[in-house]
Amino acid sequence: MNNPGGWTAISLAGVLILLGVGLTVFRPQHAVRLDGSYRLTADVTVLGRHYVTSQSYDYDCARTVPSMSGGTTVAAPCELTGEALRMDLGTRGKLFILMTGWNGDRSGFSGADLMVHQLLFAAQHGQAVPPAAMPVMVRFRDLTNPNTVEIVDPGHLDRSFGAAVEFKSMTIDGGALPRGISDIDATLPWLAALKGGRLSAQPDTLAYRLHGFDFKWPPVQ
Repeated sequence: MNNPGGWTAISLAGVLILLGVGLTVFRPQHAVRLDGSYRLTADVTVLGRHYVTSQSYDYDCARTVPSMSGGTTVAAPCELTGEALRMDLGTRGKLFILMTGWNGDRSGFSGADLMVHQLLFAAQHGQAVPPAAMPVMVRFRDLTNPNTVEIVDPGHLDRSFGAAVEFKSMTIDGGALPRGISDIDATLPWLAALKGGRLSAQPDTLAYRLHGFDFKWPPVQ
């Protein structure tokens, strides 16, 4: 798959997302490996009230696939399974932390493999996440219309969600949550039909640069 908008090619189907910005502090409950299950937890406040949400991801670097020449198997690209972390901020709306990251200079979307390894290294060593590993955060003016997607600045959530909305922290640990009915499919009714493809066919729009795999991989679980 390619990165949104034709930017840097990526080998992973999806990306584990974590953010170190503003008041964000990594406080891993225990060391994590580069291959396994992870739990991501984000904390946002609205008028001082905390909204805390978690999401689990499986990062698999041990898969093999048939060789192009047949007869043998070869190592497959690492794959991340899960869905974007959706935060319900009550009457202020919903924040989506995507399975895609920013380049360090925020000029475009980053490669998945680089971002995942930077994030997990930071989690293992209790370090702040480097700028190159920052995730993309978005909101929709209309949840039923993917063309209404807008970029959200995690350092200024108030610009997208109104006064007194603040991103407080994000943490990672090696735990996992039960996988039930997909929450994001119920929230974004158009997502399943994309099968991982672009949100829009209209070039030069943000929706064109984003894909279904930024929100969920694999498309059907």
